[in-house]
Amino acid sequence: MIQARWDLIKREKYMWASVQTVRGCPKHCSFCSVWRTDGQAPRQRGVDAVVEEVVQLRRLGFRFIALATTTSTR
Repeated sequence: MIQARWDLIKREKYMWASVQTVRGCPKHCSFCSVWRTDGQAPRQRGVDAVVEEVVQLRRLGFRFIALATTTSTR
């Protein structure tokens, strides 16, 4: 997984950023599009890559960072 292109937005207009930690979901919930858009096989990013992106976002001035994951009840 590659990280988002934060250089493409005007950072001064946003105080929130999000870091994608997992993509894909094996469930087929009718209310959710993740399994269609991101695939059915969950793929996780490494901890080091997630931490590095969070640190980078803080240095860029983002005040709040949400960790985006796929939730699943297995």
